[in-house]
Amino acid sequence: TEHEMAMGLIDRIFYGQEALDRLPRLFSRWTPGTFTREYLCDLVEIAHVSLKILEENTKRGIQFVKEKKAGGHSNVSPRIAKMKAIAADFDVKVYVLRKIVSNSMITMYGHLMSQYKINATVVNHRIIAMFLRLMRLEIALPEVADSDTPLNPLGTKRVTLEPLLYNMQLIMVMEQILNDSTIRKDKNFESLIQFSTSLMYKFWSAADSNPMLYVECLFRHATPHRFCESVTNMYVSDELRMMAEREILREEQLMQEDEYGDGGEEGANRREEDDDDDDELQFTGDVVRAGSAENQDDNVEDSEASSKTDAQEKDSQETQDETEGNHARSNKRSREESESVEPSIDNDEVQSSVDGPPSKHIRTDTAQGGDSSDDDVDFGPAVSKDDKPKSKPKYAIEDDSDDED
Repeated sequence: TEHEMAMGLIDRIFYGQEALDRLPRLFSRWTPGTFTREYLCDLVEIAHVSLKILEENTKRGIQFVKEKKAGGHSNVSPRIAKMKAIAADFDVKVYVLRKIVSNSMITMYGHLMSQYKINATVVNHRIIAMFLRLMRLEIALPEVADSDTPLNPLGTKRVTLEPLLYNMQLIMVMEQILNDSTIRKDKNFESLIQFSTSLMYKFWSAADSNPMLYVECLFRHATPHRFCESVTNMYVSDELRMMAEREILREEQLMQEDEYGDGGEEGANRREEDDDDDDELQFTGDVVRAGSAENQDDNVEDSEASSKTDAQEKDSQETQDETEGNHARSNKRSREESESVEPSIDNDEVQSSVDGPPSKHIRTDTAQGGDSSDDDVDFGPAVSKDDKPKSKPKYAIEDDSDDED
Protein backbone atom coordinates (compact mmCIF):
# COMPACT_ATOMS: atom_id res chain seq x y z
CA THR A 1 0.00 0.00 0.00
CA GLU A 2 0.93 3.69 -0.11
CA HIS A 3 1.63 3.74 3.62
CA GLU A 4 4.05 0.83 3.35
CA MET A 5 5.79 2.47 0.37
CA ALA A 6 6.19 5.73 2.29
CA MET A 7 7.56 3.92 5.32
CA GLY A 8 10.02 2.05 3.11
CA LEU A 9 11.28 5.28 1.52
CA ILE A 10 11.72 6.99 4.89
CA ASP A 11 13.57 3.96 6.21
CA ARG A 12 15.84 3.89 3.15
CA ILE A 13 16.62 7.63 3.30
CA PHE A 14 16.94 8.28 7.05
CA TYR A 15 16.88 5.07 9.12
CA GLY A 16 19.03 2.60 7.19
CA GLN A 17 22.65 1.79 7.98
CA GLU A 18 23.67 3.29 4.61
CA ALA A 19 21.16 6.14 4.58
CA LEU A 20 20.68 8.18 1.41
CA ASP A 21 20.12 11.47 3.23
CA ARG A 22 21.57 14.34 1.17
CA LEU A 23 20.24 17.23 3.22
CA PRO A 24 23.37 17.82 5.35
CA ARG A 25 25.55 17.76 2.24
CA LEU A 26 23.33 20.31 0.48
CA PHE A 27 23.60 22.63 3.46
CA SER A 28 27.38 22.35 3.62
CA ARG A 29 27.86 22.99 -0.12
CA TRP A 30 25.95 26.25 -0.22
CA THR A 31 28.02 29.43 -0.61
CA PRO A 32 26.83 33.02 -1.17
CA GLY A 33 26.77 34.11 -4.81
CA THR A 34 27.01 30.56 -6.17
CA PHE A 35 23.39 29.40 -6.08
CA THR A 36 20.25 31.29 -7.00
CA ARG A 37 17.61 32.52 -4.62
CA GLU A 38 15.07 30.01 -6.01
CA TYR A 39 17.44 27.15 -5.24
CA LEU A 40 17.87 28.45 -1.71
CA CYS A 41 14.10 28.73 -1.22
CA ASP A 42 13.63 25.12 -2.39
CA LEU A 43 16.37 23.92 -0.03
CA VAL A 44 14.73 25.68 2.92
CA GLU A 45 11.37 24.10 2.01
CA ILE A 46 12.92 20.60 1.76
CA ALA A 47 14.58 20.98 5.17
CA HIS A 48 11.32 22.12 6.76
CA VAL A 49 9.24 19.29 5.30
CA SER A 50 11.86 16.62 6.09
CA LEU A 51 12.08 17.60 9.75
CA LYS A 52 8.31 17.70 10.04
CA ILE A 53 8.01 14.20 8.57
CA LEU A 54 10.69 12.83 10.92
CA GLU A 55 9.04 14.33 13.98
CA GLU A 56 5.59 13.05 13.03
CA ASN A 57 6.90 9.59 12.18
CA THR A 58 8.75 9.37 15.51
CA LYS A 59 5.59 10.27 17.44
CA ARG A 60 3.58 7.63 15.59
CA GLY A 61 6.28 5.05 16.13
CA ILE A 62 6.35 5.65 19.89
CA GLN A 63 2.55 5.41 20.03
CA PHE A 64 2.60 2.19 18.00
CA VAL A 65 5.13 0.57 20.35
CA LYS A 66 3.03 1.47 23.40
CA GLU A 67 -0.14 0.09 21.86
CA LYS A 68 1.60 -3.10 20.78
CA LYS A 69 2.86 -3.70 24.32
CA ALA A 70 -0.73 -3.29 25.50
CA GLY A 71 -1.81 -6.04 23.08
CA GLY A 72 -2.96 -4.06 20.06
CA HIS A 73 -1.96 -4.03 16.36
CA SER A 74 -1.96 -7.79 16.05
CA ASN A 75 -2.81 -7.67 12.31
CA VAL A 76 0.16 -5.45 11.33
CA SER A 77 2.85 -7.07 9.19
CA PRO A 78 6.24 -7.74 10.82
CA ARG A 79 8.01 -5.47 8.32
CA ILE A 80 5.85 -2.46 9.18
CA ALA A 81 6.18 -3.22 12.90
CA LYS A 82 9.97 -3.29 12.58
CA MET A 83 10.05 0.07 10.74
CA LYS A 84 7.74 1.56 13.33
CA ALA A 85 10.06 0.41 16.11
CA ILE A 86 13.07 1.93 14.30
CA ALA A 87 11.19 5.21 13.88
CA ALA A 88 10.35 5.25 17.60
CA ASP A 89 14.06 4.99 18.45
CA PHE A 90 15.06 7.77 16.04
CA ASP A 91 16.01 11.01 17.87
CA VAL A 92 15.22 14.06 15.74
CA LYS A 93 16.97 16.42 18.17
CA VAL A 94 20.27 14.56 17.83
CA TYR A 95 19.87 14.48 14.05
CA VAL A 96 19.41 18.25 13.90
CA LEU A 97 22.25 18.93 16.31
CA ARG A 98 24.79 16.70 14.56
CA LYS A 99 23.91 17.00 10.87
CA ILE A 100 21.90 20.17 10.29
CA VAL A 101 23.10 22.90 12.65
CA SER A 102 26.26 24.71 11.59
CA ASN A 103 27.59 28.20 11.02
CA SER A 104 27.02 27.91 7.27
CA MET A 105 23.38 26.98 7.84
CA ILE A 106 22.83 30.08 10.01
CA THR A 107 24.54 32.20 7.34
CA MET A 108 22.36 30.69 4.61
CA TYR A 109 19.10 31.38 6.44
CA GLY A 110 20.25 34.90 7.34
CA HIS A 111 21.13 35.59 3.71
CA LEU A 112 17.66 34.51 2.58
CA MET A 113 16.04 36.48 5.39
CA SER A 114 17.75 39.67 4.18
CA GLN A 115 15.56 39.43 1.04
CA TYR A 116 12.35 39.44 3.10
CA LYS A 117 10.58 41.95 0.83
CA ILE A 118 10.73 39.79 -2.31
CA ASN A 119 10.39 36.45 -0.51
CA ALA A 120 7.07 34.68 -0.44
CA THR A 121 5.24 34.70 2.85
CA VAL A 122 5.68 30.97 3.23
CA VAL A 123 9.46 31.27 2.76
CA ASN A 124 9.70 33.86 5.53
CA HIS A 125 7.59 31.54 7.64
CA ARG A 126 10.01 28.61 7.00
CA ILE A 127 12.96 30.78 8.07
CA ILE A 128 11.24 31.79 11.29
CA ALA A 129 10.25 28.17 11.98
CA MET A 130 13.89 27.00 11.72
CA PHE A 131 15.11 29.77 14.01
CA LEU A 132 12.41 28.97 16.57
CA ARG A 133 13.38 25.32 16.42
CA LEU A 134 16.96 26.23 17.33
CA MET A 135 15.82 28.51 20.13
CA ARG A 136 13.75 25.68 21.66
CA LEU A 137 16.25 22.87 21.11
CA GLU A 138 17.61 21.99 24.56
CA ILE A 139 21.12 20.60 24.77
CA ALA A 140 21.46 20.78 28.57
CA LEU A 141 18.96 20.92 31.42
CA PRO A 142 19.40 22.68 34.76
CA GLU A 143 20.23 20.78 37.90
CA VAL A 144 17.34 19.92 40.17
CA ALA A 145 17.81 20.65 43.86
CA ASP A 146 17.39 17.65 46.14
CA SER A 147 16.65 17.47 49.84
CA ASP A 148 19.89 15.55 50.46
CA THR A 149 22.13 17.32 47.93
CA PRO A 150 22.35 21.15 47.96
CA LEU A 151 22.18 23.07 44.71
CA ASN A 152 25.51 23.98 43.18
CA PRO A 153 25.66 27.78 42.61
CA LEU A 154 27.74 27.16 39.46
CA GLY A 155 25.51 24.39 38.18
CA THR A 156 24.44 24.02 34.55
CA LYS A 157 21.55 26.18 33.39
CA ARG A 158 19.05 25.47 30.67
CA VAL A 159 21.04 25.64 27.44
CA THR A 160 19.60 25.99 23.93
CA LEU A 161 21.02 26.90 20.53
CA GLU A 162 19.70 30.45 20.79
CA PRO A 163 23.19 32.06 21.16
CA LEU A 164 23.94 30.93 17.59
CA LEU A 165 21.50 33.60 16.40
CA TYR A 166 23.55 36.28 18.15
CA ASN A 167 25.76 37.04 15.15
CA MET A 168 26.39 40.35 13.44
CA GLN A 169 24.92 39.36 10.06
CA LEU A 170 21.56 38.37 11.51
CA ILE A 171 21.49 41.35 13.89
CA MET A 172 21.95 43.74 10.96
CA VAL A 173 19.12 42.06 9.04
CA MET A 174 16.78 42.35 12.02
CA GLU A 175 17.75 45.99 12.52
CA GLN A 176 16.77 46.60 8.90
CA ILE A 177 13.43 44.85 9.38
CA LEU A 178 12.58 46.76 12.55
CA ASN A 179 13.48 50.12 11.02
CA ASP A 180 11.53 49.48 7.81
CA SER A 181 8.41 51.63 8.10
CA THR A 182 6.87 50.24 4.89
CA ILE A 183 6.10 46.83 6.36
CA ARG A 184 4.89 47.80 9.82
CA LYS A 185 1.19 47.73 8.89
CA ASP A 186 1.48 44.80 6.47
CA LYS A 187 0.03 41.58 7.93
CA ASN A 188 2.30 39.41 5.76
CA PHE A 189 5.31 40.67 7.71
CA GLU A 190 3.67 40.65 11.11
CA SER A 191 5.27 37.35 12.25
CA LEU A 192 8.64 38.50 10.94
CA ILE A 193 8.49 41.74 12.93
CA GLN A 194 7.41 39.94 16.08
CA PHE A 195 10.23 37.41 15.81
CA SER A 196 12.84 40.12 15.19
CA THR A 197 11.62 42.12 18.18
CA SER A 198 11.66 39.08 20.47
CA LEU A 199 15.14 37.97 19.41
CA MET A 200 16.69 41.43 19.80
CA TYR A 201 15.15 41.81 23.23
CA LYS A 202 16.68 38.47 24.29
CA PHE A 203 20.04 39.49 22.88
CA TRP A 204 20.16 42.75 24.83
CA SER A 205 19.05 40.97 28.00
CA ALA A 206 21.78 38.36 27.61
CA ALA A 207 24.38 41.03 26.80
CA ASP A 208 23.54 42.92 29.98
CA SER A 209 24.49 39.87 32.07
CA ASN A 210 27.33 38.79 29.78
CA PRO A 211 28.99 41.75 27.98
CA MET A 212 31.27 39.36 26.12
CA LEU A 213 28.40 38.73 23.70
CA TYR A 214 29.23 42.03 22.02
CA VAL A 215 32.51 40.44 21.01
CA GLU A 216 31.23 36.92 20.44
CA CYS A 217 28.71 38.13 17.83
CA LEU A 218 31.60 39.18 15.58
CA PHE A 219 33.03 35.66 15.11
CA ARG A 220 31.98 32.25 13.90
CA HIS A 221 32.28 29.27 16.22
CA ALA A 222 33.42 25.81 15.18
CA THR A 223 31.50 23.91 17.86
CA PRO A 224 28.04 25.50 18.16
CA HIS A 225 26.73 23.44 21.09
CA ARG A 226 29.86 24.09 23.21
CA PHE A 227 29.72 27.79 22.43
CA CYS A 228 26.07 27.99 23.48
CA GLU A 229 26.77 26.12 26.69
CA SER A 230 29.74 28.30 27.67
CA VAL A 231 27.90 31.56 26.91
CA THR A 232 24.76 30.53 28.79
CA ASN A 233 26.74 29.35 31.83
CA MET A 234 28.94 32.49 31.87
CA TYR A 235 32.00 30.47 30.77
CA VAL A 236 31.84 28.24 33.85
CA SER A 237 33.73 25.02 33.10
CA ASP A 238 33.52 21.61 34.70
CA GLU A 239 36.65 22.33 36.77
CA LEU A 240 35.02 25.36 38.39
CA ARG A 241 31.94 23.28 39.15
CA MET A 242 34.09 20.65 40.83
CA MET A 243 35.78 23.33 42.92
CA ALA A 244 32.39 24.70 43.97
CA GLU A 245 31.23 21.20 44.93
CA ARG A 246 34.35 20.75 47.04
CA GLU A 247 33.64 24.00 48.86
CA ILE A 248 30.09 22.87 49.56
CA LEU A 249 31.28 19.54 50.91
CA ARG A 250 33.85 21.32 53.08
CA GLU A 251 31.19 23.57 54.53
CA GLU A 252 29.03 20.55 55.32
CA GLN A 253 31.98 18.86 57.01
CA LEU A 254 32.64 21.96 59.13
CA MET A 255 28.99 22.08 60.14
CA GLN A 256 29.15 18.44 61.19
CA GLU A 257 32.30 19.09 63.20
CA ASP A 258 30.56 21.98 64.93
CA GLU A 259 27.68 19.70 65.81
CA TYR A 260 30.08 17.08 67.23
CA GLY A 261 31.93 19.76 69.17
CA ASP A 262 28.82 20.76 71.19
CA GLY A 263 28.62 19.68 74.82
CA GLY A 264 25.25 18.05 74.31
CA GLU A 265 24.51 14.41 74.83
CA GLU A 266 24.15 13.73 71.10
CA GLY A 267 27.65 14.95 70.32
CA ALA A 268 29.11 12.92 73.16
CA ASN A 269 27.27 9.79 72.05
CA ARG A 270 28.48 10.24 68.46
CA ARG A 271 32.07 10.70 69.57
CA GLU A 272 31.82 7.56 71.70
CA GLU A 273 30.46 5.60 68.74
CA ASP A 274 33.30 6.85 66.52
CA ASP A 275 35.90 5.81 69.13
CA ASP A 276 34.57 2.25 69.59
CA ASP A 277 37.06 0.76 67.15
CA ASP A 278 40.02 2.41 68.89
CA ASP A 279 38.84 1.18 72.31
CA GLU A 280 38.49 -2.40 71.06
CA LEU A 281 42.14 -2.50 70.07
CA GLN A 282 43.21 -1.96 73.70
CA PHE A 283 41.32 -5.05 74.99
CA THR A 284 42.33 -7.73 72.51
CA GLY A 285 43.81 -9.91 75.27
CA ASP A 286 46.63 -12.33 74.43
CA VAL A 287 47.44 -10.61 71.17
CA VAL A 288 48.23 -7.33 72.86
CA ARG A 289 50.17 -8.99 75.73
CA ALA A 290 52.11 -11.16 73.32
CA GLY A 291 52.99 -8.15 71.25
CA SER A 292 54.19 -6.22 74.33
CA ALA A 293 56.25 -9.23 75.55
CA GLU A 294 57.92 -9.56 72.15
CA ASN A 295 58.77 -5.88 72.21
CA GLN A 296 60.33 -6.20 75.69
CA ASP A 297 62.44 -9.22 74.59
CA ASP A 298 63.64 -7.30 71.58
CA ASN A 299 64.62 -4.36 73.79
CA VAL A 300 66.56 -6.62 76.20
CA GLU A 301 68.45 -8.30 73.36
CA ASP A 302 69.33 -4.95 71.85
CA SER A 303 70.65 -3.64 75.20
CA GLU A 304 72.79 -6.79 75.79
CA ALA A 305 74.25 -6.62 72.31
CA SER A 306 75.12 -2.96 72.76
CA SER A 307 76.80 -3.61 76.15
CA LYS A 308 78.91 -6.44 74.68
CA THR A 309 79.99 -4.22 71.84
CA ASP A 310 81.04 -1.48 74.25
CA ALA A 311 83.08 -3.96 76.37
CA GLN A 312 84.89 -5.31 73.30
CA GLU A 313 85.76 -1.81 72.17
CA LYS A 314 87.08 -0.96 75.66
CA ASP A 315 89.30 -4.10 75.80
CA SER A 316 90.75 -3.44 72.38
CA GLN A 317 91.55 0.15 73.39
CA GLU A 318 93.33 -0.97 76.56
CA THR A 319 95.36 -3.58 74.66
CA GLN A 320 96.42 -0.98 72.13
CA ASP A 321 97.48 1.47 74.88
CA GLU A 322 99.50 -1.23 76.67
CA THR A 323 101.30 -2.20 73.44
CA GLU A 324 102.22 1.40 72.74
CA GLY A 325 103.60 1.83 76.32
CA ASN A 326 105.79 -1.28 76.05
CA HIS A 327 107.15 -0.12 72.74
CA ALA A 328 108.03 3.31 74.18
CA ARG A 329 109.77 1.78 77.21
CA SER A 330 111.86 -0.57 75.03
CA ASN A 331 112.98 2.35 72.85
CA LYS A 332 113.98 4.37 75.90
CA ARG A 333 115.98 1.49 77.41
CA SER A 334 117.88 0.91 74.16
CA ARG A 335 118.81 4.62 73.93
CA GLU A 336 120.11 4.60 77.54
CA GLU A 337 122.27 1.48 76.95
CA SER A 338 123.79 2.98 73.80
CA GLU A 339 124.74 6.16 75.66
CA SER A 340 126.31 4.38 78.74
CA VAL A 341 128.53 1.95 76.74
CA GLU A 342 131.67 3.59 75.11
CA PRO A 343 134.67 1.82 73.38
CA SER A 344 137.82 1.60 75.68
CA ILE A 345 140.89 1.54 73.39
CA ASP A 346 144.50 2.22 74.57
CA ASN A 347 146.31 5.23 73.13
CA ASP A 348 149.43 3.18 72.45
CA GLU A 349 147.53 0.70 70.40
CA VAL A 350 145.94 3.51 68.45
CA GLN A 351 149.31 5.11 67.86
CA SER A 352 150.90 1.84 66.79
CA SER A 353 148.02 1.04 64.50
CA VAL A 354 148.38 4.46 62.95
CA ASP A 355 152.23 4.48 62.70
CA GLY A 356 152.92 0.84 61.87
CA PRO A 357 156.04 -0.14 60.03
CA PRO A 358 157.42 2.50 57.67
CA SER A 359 157.12 0.24 54.70
CA LYS A 360 153.41 0.21 55.02
CA HIS A 361 153.09 3.99 54.98
CA ILE A 362 155.81 4.92 52.43
CA ARG A 363 155.11 4.08 48.84
CA THR A 364 158.16 3.05 46.77
CA ASP A 365 158.60 2.16 43.15
CA THR A 366 159.53 -1.52 43.02
CA ALA A 367 159.59 -1.76 39.29
CA GLN A 368 162.92 -0.58 37.82
CA GLY A 369 162.72 1.90 35.01
CA GLY A 370 158.99 1.99 35.38
CA ASP A 371 157.04 5.19 35.30
CA SER A 372 154.49 5.88 37.90
CA SER A 373 150.99 6.68 36.85
CA ASP A 374 149.59 10.15 36.87
CA ASP A 375 147.63 9.36 39.98
CA ASP A 376 150.71 8.20 42.04
CA VAL A 377 152.32 10.61 44.51
CA ASP A 378 156.15 11.15 44.37
CA PHE A 379 157.63 10.44 47.82
CA GLY A 380 161.25 10.88 46.80
CA PRO A 381 164.07 8.25 46.57
CA ALA A 382 163.98 5.18 48.67
CA VAL A 383 165.91 5.34 52.00
CA SER A 384 167.51 2.32 53.64
CA LYS A 385 167.90 1.77 57.35
CA ASP A 386 171.75 2.02 57.35
CA ASP A 387 172.00 5.16 55.33
CA LYS A 388 170.84 8.21 57.15
CA PRO A 389 169.73 10.89 54.89
CA LYS A 390 171.00 14.34 55.35
CA SER A 391 167.52 15.57 55.55
CA LYS A 392 164.37 13.74 56.27
CA PRO A 393 161.92 13.18 53.47
CA LYS A 394 159.00 15.44 53.34
CA TYR A 395 156.46 12.74 53.96
CA ALA A 396 158.59 10.32 56.01
CA ILE A 397 157.46 9.36 59.47
CA GLU A 398 160.13 9.27 62.15
CA ASP A 399 161.03 5.92 63.62
CA ASP A 400 161.16 5.35 67.35
CA SER A 401 164.51 3.47 67.12
CA ASP A 402 166.30 6.43 65.49
CA ASP A 403 165.21 8.72 68.26
CA GLU A 404 166.64 6.39 70.90
CA ASP A 405 170.04 6.35 69.14
